[in-house]
Amino acid sequence: MFSNQKLSESISKTATLPDDSPETFARFLTWIYRGKIEHTSEHTAPGPKGSTYQLIDLFLFAEKYLIIELMDSTIDLLIHIQKEHDLFCSEDDIRHGYEGSHAYSKLRVYLVRTFAWVVHHCDLYCITWSTETLGELLAEVDDLRDDWFLLVRSQKLVPLGNPVEAEMCDYHQHGECEPCPRKKSDVIELSELVV
Repeated sequence: MFSNQKLSESISKTATLPDDSPETFARFLTWIYRGKIEHTSEHTAPGPKGSTYQLIDLFLFAEKYLIIELMDSTIDLLIHIQKEHDLFCSEDDIRHGYEGSHAYSKLRVYLVRTFAWVVHHCDLYCITWSTETLGELLAEVDDLRDDWFLLVRSQKLVPLGNPVEAEMCDYHQHGECEPCPRKKSDVIELSELVV
């Protein structure tokens, strides 16, 4: 962008990213300079103040600019936090993730599995999603509805697993036959991901 002399960004030496929040861009810069993701400790805060929403926003930023290592680090941290605190994405998180991602996004794989888990196990985790809320989400987010039906049909009568217990590589960007560049061991330490 800055090396192509015909682009206005090259002439002005600035780039405008109107679709990206300053907070998300700041997290991106922190990741570039420190190699770790900065996030809020407000794990259960709803909407944009919550860490899940912020991490989904960072993943969407990385996906838009094809920053694979950041995508993988972000999804790893998101799953780690949700696993550690026994949390799940909220309906706002799922809506936000679906609205900002492409049809084959690995984030969508995680979000649809989370949605399916909530539908089938809401009594176990005291999740306060009403049947009406679940139905509204399916009605509003067409791709979620389609992905959910595909997931449920593919499982036949086999119970769906907890999405945070799945193999981390299910949500990474590398192909199924490619080795995982992040796999040093089966456990990714939180300190490797967070500032």
